[in-house]
Amino acid sequence: ITNDAATDVLTQRALVVANLNDSASTGTLETLLQIDNRDINEIVTNGLLIEQTGAGTLTNALNIAETAGAITTGINIGNSLTTGIQLGTGYTTGIDANSNIITNIGATGTDFTATGGLTLDDILTVNDDLTVNLAAGENIEFLDSAAPTVDVLSIVSDAGTTTNDVNGLEI
Repeated sequence: ITNDAATDVLTQRALVVANLNDSASTGTLETLLQIDNRDINEIVTNGLLIEQTGAGTLTNALNIAETAGAITTGINIGNSLTTGIQLGTGYTTGIDANSNIITNIGATGTDFTATGGLTLDDILTVNDDLTVNLAAGENIEFLDSAAPTVDVLSIVSDAGTTTNDVNGLEI
């Protein structure tokens, strides 16, 4: 299939698969385009390859748009895939859909875990109230992996003024 400006004057489209209203009964399940690999002897690298080989720009390699009507699910990934979405080495954030983990958020080692946990690679800055609600048997630990060179826990209230019942630390 070749596409050129002389053939398609207004909007260039190399391939169009259109499902026209054929007045068939509603509720009929249809597939507009199917890629079916039945090769049992070889490994097929790509079911669909989108590649930019020209000097121009490909704005959207995949664009899902609801111009009329609704799209129920943009992308449906089956239940038995080893890796749902894998980003190349140029990306710092990855979504491991197999174990429901978002990895390397901003820095390698900063991850959201499948159990609702958060692993931080470096430091946590909180610019509002921080409330920690612990259930029975849970605790907060401050662990150092080497001999400390600064205070392990420091509470500084240098901008405060003297106010009754307002303390740097209350037990």
